[in-house]
Amino acid sequence: MLPLPATVEGRHFDVLAANAPAAALSPRLVAGANRLRDVFLDPAERALCPDWENAVVGLVAGPRFSRRWARHDVEACEGAPEHIDHLQVGGLRLNRERLGIGGAAGQMLVVRHSDPGTDNADKLALLASVVQPSVRT
Repeated sequence: MLPLPATVEGRHFDVLAANAPAAALSPRLVAGANRLRDVFLDPAERALCPDWENAVVGLVAGPRFSRRWARHDVEACEGAPEHIDHLQVGGLRLNRERLGIGGAAGQMLVVRHSDPGTDNADKLALLASVVQPSVRT
């Protein structure tokens, strides 16, 4: 089981699958949600984004990606920072990676992680510990 917040998203930002750490990060990171709709229409989701204006730029640009790619004026995006104002742990700076899933056209695995050894790593581990069952030996 992946201990990091992870979702699988469709080409229109529909959340197709999500793990428990993702739901702990945001209650809208669950299967059946839509990232575009939620970030624009759900006040609780919007409140998680302290820099909302810049956060939505990446989301809005994503649906236009294929048209821009066809014009060949797109630079590779290996990841992007994400700032979250979480109710339980406070401010978080995470790295968001979007990875294509082979054989699943238009689907992306989205993983959020922190830089090792930072307060963000401690906060993310705390959130994950709340939702992950403890391992007993």
